[in-house]
Amino acid sequence: MTTPSRCFHDLRRPLQTTVLRVCLSEDDLSELGFWDDVRRSPALSPGVLNRSCLRRACMEDPHLARLVTDHLDLKYLDTLVLVASLERAELDAMVRAWCEKPEGRSLPGLLWSLLSDGRKKVHALGVRLQHEAEAIALGRLVGDLDA
Repeated sequence: MTTPSRCFHDLRRPLQTTVLRVCLSEDDLSELGFWDDVRRSPALSPGVLNRSCLRRACMEDPHLARLVTDHLDLKYLDTLVLVASLERAELDAMVRAWCEKPEGRSLPGLLWSLLSDGRKKVHALGVRLQHEAEAIALGRLVGDLDA
């Protein structure tokens, strides 16, 4: 028996923000109708502003949240299928391996696949991956590679 996946709308707000920043490119935002070069903010870059507008719109419109979910599911279908086929212990090993040797290209698909998985313990691995990736990225940004 398969566990239903989670919709973007069902993720906690910080996870939604991370998913939009990590998993959706400007082209993806454009396909979803949320890339606007005209939209301006003195405090935010266009990428941050457009992703913020999309996240807020998804909270108000469950249909749009479902479109974002479907878009992410299609974009990362191979990883979703892989994650669904693995047991929690195998996925835990995969997350540990990623944390030991972070590789940026694999992060978006793995992150979305874990966070959207309906199994609570697998979703928790996605939360862990999000925290680890954030710590690694911020550590590198400030020059502390042992983050």
